[in-house]
Amino acid sequence: MAGDVLSVLRQYNVQKKEIITQGDEVIFGEFSWPKNVKTNYLIQGTGKGGQPKEYYTLESILFLLNNVHLNHPSYCRMAAMDNIARVRRTDRQSLLSYLNGERGRISYTRDALIELANCPVAMRKPELLPNHPVVMENAEPPAQRPSASSMATLSGRISYTRDALIELANCPVAMRKPELLPNHPVVMENAEPPAAQRPSASNMATLSGHF
Repeated sequence: MAGDVLSVLRQYNVQKKEIITQGDEVIFGEFSWPKNVKTNYLIQGTGKGGQPKEYYTLESILFLLNNVHLNHPSYCRMAAMDNIARVRRTDRQSLLSYLNGERGRISYTRDALIELANCPVAMRKPELLPNHPVVMENAEPPAQRPSASSMATLSGRISYTRDALIELANCPVAMRKPELLPNHPVVMENAEPPAAQRPSASNMATLSGHF
């Protein structure tokens, strides 16, 4: 799977820029990808029941864009005649909405994000990003990046933002009492939902002043 070719295709489609097909290559300005490169758009219905995940190729999506004026049965016949894998009807509308800029974001699978993190474009520092001691000109290759567990071992602790802690506190797993936690009068079987009357930090400060 290549770098984020799908986002590049979307940008060129929205801005009506010319996309050049030359032999087995698709050219976007100074960048180019092979026609058969896999994008990060997951084919609906794959990856279930132990089956592998499948992704649409650049050629398949580009063929849909070039024949979007056709109804779906006619488009499928044209794709079969040209020996190009068709975009499924169940994916057609959502994919076109994204490519036309009607959807602001697209969800990526974990495998797709790992592929994107390792692509050459993602390893380079953006041109307009200011210099900073923690910003490297080129990212370390994946093999040299410490894992989350090793980072915890090295630093002794992991820091979380306030928003991340609030989200963790409200997730279903955090709302349940741990199985091996002994019974105690102040420990509930299930936590109160966020909407319940939990004292705020200021109220806690006020209350603590009375003890």
